[in-house]
Amino acid sequence: MELNNILFPAPKFSVNKIKDSYKKELVFIPKYDQSYNIIRHIPALYLEPQHFQINKVIIYFHGNSEDIFCSRELLNSLKDNLLFVSFLAIEYPSYSIYNQEIDSKQILDDALTVFDFLKDIVGIQEEKIFVFGRSIGSAPAVYLSANRNPNGLILMSPFTSIRNLAEDLVGSLFKYLIVNRFDNLSLMSKVTCPILFVHGQKDSLISFKHTITLKNECKCPYEVIFPEEMTHNTFNFKTELLNPLINFLKKNTCNFFNFPDDFESIKIPKSLYIMPDNIKKQIEIMVK
Repeated sequence: MELNNILFPAPKFSVNKIKDSYKKELVFIPKYDQSYNIIRHIPALYLEPQHFQINKVIIYFHGNSEDIFCSRELLNSLKDNLLFVSFLAIEYPSYSIYNQEIDSKQILDDALTVFDFLKDIVGIQEEKIFVFGRSIGSAPAVYLSANRNPNGLILMSPFTSIRNLAEDLVGSLFKYLIVNRFDNLSLMSKVTCPILFVHGQKDSLISFKHTITLKNECKCPYEVIFPEEMTHNTFNFKTELLNPLINFLKKNTCNFFNFPDDFESIKIPKSLYIMPDNIKKQIEIMVK
């Protein structure tokens, strides 16, 4: 089984989801080939504070049974409490409007594409970029952080590997039917930026023991939060996520709640808000 739709199913998508975000939040990040031709566009939601200039961005990789539109409520709540921080939620192939075959390699490649685009094209410095992966999103988040140099990594309910997770859920015999594409454990020692782990002790989908195993492989500074009542999908927003995240960002960012002398606001190119023709056609088909 290539990517296990059983373990991590994509939610049913309705075009009504894009009404609130299209034109003001929905962006499309280009992927270039070696000849600088665009070969595809990666859909993403870009959420920024309305009344503050921003100089930090958190790249967010959503969890299982979600798409970028499902994650909008959580990210808006975080954005409204973090002042100068914007969020860029990245879609996965075959999810919502990303009309590509589901492909674990492409998910990882897209993660690097997004980071490189922000750094090299938009001009955002590495120390202003953080990475946040939740559940299945821990895989592209860890892969990105092991191959690039963001300022920090936040992992919420991460797993050691798809194969180990399959063993937990359905037994040791079944796990060998799973192609082990997402091996976070083997990459942890390559991550050099600080890490914040948040994992509920009542998580019945991904045991918090996965986080214990992951943090033991870390060669970088890390913090671990194990909320006693938190499950895989339910948690206290303020005490179990927001406060730990604020403390983590403050420790790893100079002048977090103040304007530094060299403050430069991040500006996303307007061209990214233009919907590619192939995605327009896909949505037109959905409407019919």
